[in-house]
Amino acid sequence: MNRKNIPQLIMLIIFSSLVWLPTGRASADIGPKPTLEFRFSYPPGQSLYAVSGTLLGCTDADCLETTTLKNNPYISLHCQADSCSGTLFNSDQLMRLQVLFSDNKTRLSNPFTPSAMRNVYSVKVQDNDLALSRNIILSSNAIVGIFLTFFPLTGVVLAILAAGLLASNLSIEYRNRTNHLPFRAAPGRYLLAWILVAVVTVIGTFLTWALPLTVLLEIGIAYLFYRFYWQGRENVLVSQDDVVVTQEHGQGIHPPLIQLLTGVTTVNLITQPLLWGIALSLTGTLASAFAWPILLMELGILVVEAVLLRIMLWRHLKWGEAFLLGFIMNLASYTIGLLVTL
Repeated sequence: MNRKNIPQLIMLIIFSSLVWLPTGRASADIGPKPTLEFRFSYPPGQSLYAVSGTLLGCTDADCLETTTLKNNPYISLHCQADSCSGTLFNSDQLMRLQVLFSDNKTRLSNPFTPSAMRNVYSVKVQDNDLALSRNIILSSNAIVGIFLTFFPLTGVVLAILAAGLLASNLSIEYRNRTNHLPFRAAPGRYLLAWILVAVVTVIGTFLTWALPLTVLLEIGIAYLFYRFYWQGRENVLVSQDDVVVTQEHGQGIHPPLIQLLTGVTTVNLITQPLLWGIALSLTGTLASAFAWPILLMELGILVVEAVLLRIMLWRHLKWGEAFLLGFIMNLASYTIGLLVTL
């Protein structure tokens, strides 16, 4: 595949993402967007459970008139026995929760307005309605903020881990003077990088399951880039005077696959927590998948990832290729992230 085929590869990635329709419980969004979680408490002695739920949008300030949002493609809501959860593309909208329970009664909540990226509500199930109140501690980024406040060394630890990830990859690239550095040639360096990757992944998963999912997605994109962009260019046409001849495209200009995937994983483990940390702090009209801070952060992450990849793979990755790979990975992850809730 030559450079002219790259737009086709980008379009293929975009259209392939359409099969990832939102299904299941919204417990692992892979794109920053407002989430809703309703936790039910039932009357003593009653064995009730939720059957299905619907979000109703208010058409007036007092929410006396509502319209169903169930079929709105930008909203999904899924219920289990003692909870319902869902996602929005935009928050800051007055709405009500309507739930059908196992006693065949449909109960309606009081009006509420999601006001942050993470919205958790305690819902008291009563005889004829639902008493809904916002859980301030679990909503938004309160837990993360409290954790950072009481444990100031957390930032230092994270900085050390990030520096370790960069250093381990630079060590591999320094050792990789030839076109290939397989695992058996430098097992200690690769193992160090992978151990650090595992540690950071476990830590980051406590913030959001989107981290490992995004990493898996983007290393898949990196593999496709390696397979179709580089290996598909084994031979190139070069001009010698007035004659066009075929010349073998040397493998030494691109990194080995194992090193490329390690580098891509590393940059994601550095940039994704920054993205989610900022996303979880957004409130009001900014708590949206299309808010300008999110779009600006996505653009910034593209640049940071490209620069980090270029630095870590400096012997084998050109600036143009680093930015092209970063663009394709972030375009794919952002597009699919808007559609997928797991």
